[in-house]
Order: sequence, then structure tokens, then C-alpha cells
Amino acid sequence: RRSLMCNDIRTVHRLDQMVSGLMLFSRSGETARILSSQISSHDFHKEYLAVLLGCPEHDNGTMEDYLHRNREERKTYVVPEGTADSQFAQLRYQVIGKASEMSLVRIKLLTGRTHQIRCQFSSRGTPVAGDRKYSLDSDCDFPIALWSYQMSFRHPVSGKRILAQKNPPQGGFFCYFNFAIKSSPSFRSNSSGLGKSSREAIDRLWPTGLRRSEC
Repeated sequence: RRSLMCNDIRTVHRLDQMVSGLMLFSRSGETARILSSQISSHDFHKEYLAVLLGCPEHDNGTMEDYLHRNREERKTYVVPEGTADSQFAQLRYQVIGKASEMSLVRIKLLTGRTHQIRCQFSSRGTPVAGDRKYSLDSDCDFPIALWSYQMSFRHPVSGKRILAQKNPPQGGFFCYFNFAIKSSPSFRSNSSGLGKSSREAIDRLWPTGLRRSEC
């Protein structure tokens, strides 16, 4: 708020407290409303990078489940279709690297349920590395290896499509996969693929694309 000289800073989407990476903010209620409507109409796209313990059965695919949120435990579970208070959850993924019995996956969320990525991969025996809630890896010294990598949305004024990207840090579990991140032409650091006008638009929307939280 101080750096933007604006007291009306609003979040547009959720990011789990332990998860780091890109986060979008708005500087007015009207802008927040427009961007939120893009999320509701599926015109706002988010992608994540995650290091998994193990490797999915297939190198790419779609996960579809019904999830139930236990508010007392603050935990999400995969449940049978028709379970009371359950919500449909869907995501797509692609394995882009394998090392030391772990895998690096790129994930596109098609729905935005609480703890969706962590719950869906854990339910298939490939939990996110460093996840103390959804895996047995409770004594891990590294933070959770789930990173908000890319988002795409329309500028609330001009309507132009904006693409923002931020690579994960080279430490923690991601250090095993620097080769995969650097060698892939689709992975660009610090939104370097954006044009000047797009970068300026993003700078007006939020002061920094990086949010880090302690586990």
C-alpha cells in the first residue's frame, strides 16, 4: 500500500499460505470485480509447478474428482460423487522432468478448490514434496514445492490479454530440476516474454509478482 500510495489494495484470487509465486492484486474495487468475473467465466488462467514424491502413472493427463472440505481439520479429501457438500475438481498436468524418485509437473487448474492440487495428487500416491499436511514428509526442512508459475488474464481496461510468468527459486526441491526449467522454451523467467505495454500494465496492477510465505 505504501509503495503504490493506495490504501485500497485487494486480492483477486487465493493462494495457500504455504505456497509461493505469482499473486495478482488490484488497486480498486471495480478492477477487482472485473478480474473476479474473469475467474468465474474461466477467462483467467493459472498454472503451477510442483515437485512430486514419485511420478504419476501417465506423463500427462486430466484429474477429475469430487472434493470435500473438512473445516474442523482444515483439510480437503477426495470423496465419491454425490457426497454431501462435495465439489467437482478438475486439473490438467504434464510431467516435464524426473530425478531422484521425484517428478516435476506443470499444472493447469480448471477449477479452484481449496488445497485442490495438494489433495488430488496426494490421493494418487504422489504428494507434493514438502507438504506436511497431505504427505508423510512431516520432518522435511524444505518448504512445500508448489509454485504459482503463470497467469493469463485480460487487462480490465484495454481488454488485452496479459501473460505473466515467474520461475521458482533454484533452492529447495526445485534445485533437482533446474535443467528442466531452463531447457524448456516455454519457461521464461521474470515475465521476459511480455511486451513493454504489458509489463507496464502489470506493474500498475501489482507492485511485485512474488509472494513468499514461511511454512
